[in-house]
Amino acid sequence: MENQFIIEAGELLDELEKSFLDILNTQSEEFVHTSSTNIFRVFHNLKGASSFYPYKRLTNDIHKIEDFLSTFNFTDLSSRDRESVI
Repeated sequence: MENQFIIEAGELLDELEKSFLDILNTQSEEFVHTSSTNIFRVFHNLKGASSFYPYKRLTNDIHKIEDFLSTFNFTDLSSRDRESVI
């Protein structure tokens, strides 16, 4: 069962990396919004998946990341500021 989590987590992390790179490499406000929404979705799914296993610390750490990222509206940040956050 934990092997399934590792596979799923790897896929989610690949998706997360792609979304962060998309934010860094675009000027389109709509695309930045779509990518940032995807980042929140991926973290939320990863947090949910980790909560089914004895990964309490990981679940808590992901929750802290969600809280941190929720303080930013990536569409309001300049490209340089986005790079600093990411």
